[in-house]
Amino acid sequence: MSENGKIKLEVCENGLLLEIRIFDNGSSFPEEPVSGYGLQSIQEKLDLIYKGEASLTWQNGDNKHVLISIPPNLNVN
Repeated sequence: MSENGKIKLEVCENGLLLEIRIFDNGSSFPEEPVSGYGLQSIQEKLDLIYKGEASLTWQNGDNKHVLISIPPNLNVN
């Protein structure tokens, strides 16, 4: 990168979901979803803990970010 890297974290409620957004000013995500170890590991943990009810998505553009959506009060064991 030719400029300083920046990361911004937002955590909020959207209806019943807890949403965690991680923004950065790095290069865009590839058009085809390519999951490296980090994203794959996070998705596997979400699936294990929230039994497939949580999600991990990403968006390119001016507000490029990763979004993790977690449902409320599931019986997590």
